[in-house]
Amino acid sequence: MSKKNHPFPAVHQKKAAVNLQQPDPAPAREQADRELAELRRNNQDLQHCVQDLKAQHHLEQAAHIVADREINRIINDFSTLENRYRELQQHNNALLERVQELELQLRNDQRENLAANREIARITQDFATLEKDSRALQQELQEYQRHFICRLSRLITAQTATRLFGSLATRFIPDAGSSAKIRFRHWCYRHLPALFANDPGLRQYQTFRKRRRTCSLEKKSGLVLPDDLPLTSIIIVADTTEADLQYCLHTLLDPAPAVPFEIVVVRNGQPGPSRMQERPYTIREICPEQPLSATAARNLGAEQAQGEYLVFLASDALLLPGWLDELATALYHHADAGMIGAQLVDFETGEIAENGSLICRNGWIVPLGRGEELLHPDF
Repeated sequence: MSKKNHPFPAVHQKKAAVNLQQPDPAPAREQADRELAELRRNNQDLQHCVQDLKAQHHLEQAAHIVADREINRIINDFSTLENRYRELQQHNNALLERVQELELQLRNDQRENLAANREIARITQDFATLEKDSRALQQELQEYQRHFICRLSRLITAQTATRLFGSLATRFIPDAGSSAKIRFRHWCYRHLPALFANDPGLRQYQTFRKRRRTCSLEKKSGLVLPDDLPLTSIIIVADTTEADLQYCLHTLLDPAPAVPFEIVVVRNGQPGPSRMQERPYTIREICPEQPLSATAARNLGAEQAQGEYLVFLASDALLLPGWLDELATALYHHADAGMIGAQLVDFETGEIAENGSLICRNGWIVPLGRGEELLHPDF
């Protein structure tokens, strides 16, 4: 190549030689790389910050939505409360009006009460005066009755008392049975004792009432009657007066036993059948042609009886409530027993006449408890 055609003149060649002598650019490149890496890290940090800001923005938007809903709910509740407040205010106004009406009515009632209290005070005063006059009249009437009864009791004997009871019973209870007439007699004894002071029946009635209060069982003794109790036949041998028999039947049926029973009366040596239908109970009467002994009369009644249990009863016996229920229940629970007896009390003395019997080997019967007090601990 010629010098003329050389691409670089001499100057340029000298300059190129100078450039070839410049320092190595590697350190500058490393510095640039470090700065670029730093910029990239900063860029990533900025991106993370942007993402965090976006997430925070979304959370704030969600919180704004929840807050808007809560605000709307509070506004609705406030509207509801406001409407309820208006209703309560209207109701309160109505109550105030009603209170005013009641206060006005109360004032009117107070005026009426004052007038009524004055009227009551006047009536009370009049009543006190009438009560005082009534007590005076009652004392005069009692005094008159006392004198009248005293004078009348001197005229009444046993015969006249019987006729008086018969006429009064016929007048007031003409269609009643003997039991009703006995109750009527007892009512007269209980309410008019002074009128019948000379009647022996009054002492008998008072004694019987005393014995009945002493000997009667408690009303709630705890006795439980079996449902399958058999029929009990009560056999009465009428060997005393008709009055004793009627009185015995009265105490038997007033009150009546709770167990099933029938009544068989053997009229031994007495007139023929009489009107003895104590409704709703039917009494069968047996009239033997000839007088019988007491044992034969009881056997005759036992033959005619229809019950499984037999009770032999004296015609002058006075019975206490619950006597047959206790006997029948005791025999039911002791089926192996052949006979069960009741406690007998002397009517006049109130002592025990018999509290069971001891049957000896020779056939003798020894009554137990005779003459002892009724409340003796052994009996």
